[in-house]
Amino acid sequence: MTHPWIGADENTLPLKALSAPVFPEPALSGAGGVDCESCGRQPDQWSLYEDDLWRVRLISGDISFPGSAMLTTVRHATSIADLTSEEAATYGVMCGRITRALLDRPAGAPGYGDGRVGRVHMHFWGDGGEHFHVWFFPRPLGYLDLRGSYLVEWEELLPPASEADLHDAAADLRDRLTR
Repeated sequence: MTHPWIGADENTLPLKALSAPVFPEPALSGAGGVDCESCGRQPDQWSLYEDDLWRVRLISGDISFPGSAMLTTVRHATSIADLTSEEAATYGVMCGRITRALLDRPAGAPGYGDGRVGRVHMHFWGDGGEHFHVWFFPRPLGYLDLRGSYLVEWEELLPPASEADLHDAAADLRDRLTR
């Protein structure tokens, strides 16, 4: 199948062919609140902050940038369009709080370079699960090749952070978010 948006130099770029479209699209994980991993989640080692509306968790596992975090609503909400007025009013406040906590990391924090953060990349894709969630990725200070959307591409290619670095990042961010 040839894609209509391939440019004139299509022979010089190794392109991956898209799969055929699927209609209707399959349900997202946690659809309708059934088997939703976020609804009713109990605090654990990766929990960083929780109030009546929001939950912040460290992204663990095969993640390259220690301190990468996820903001989710406490209640089941399928997208930003489903936020209540109170959730919508505090969403930006929570995003700012998480961003400041990451930007304030000192030299020596776990991560690439000296551990400091140049910028925080915030991503909302909405395709993984039906529960509203936003990703926060700390771009290491000085690593300009990682600017923009390239950060998530590099995150897939770089080696994962150590378990110790993830635990250290969780402790540091938990402290910063609960002050």
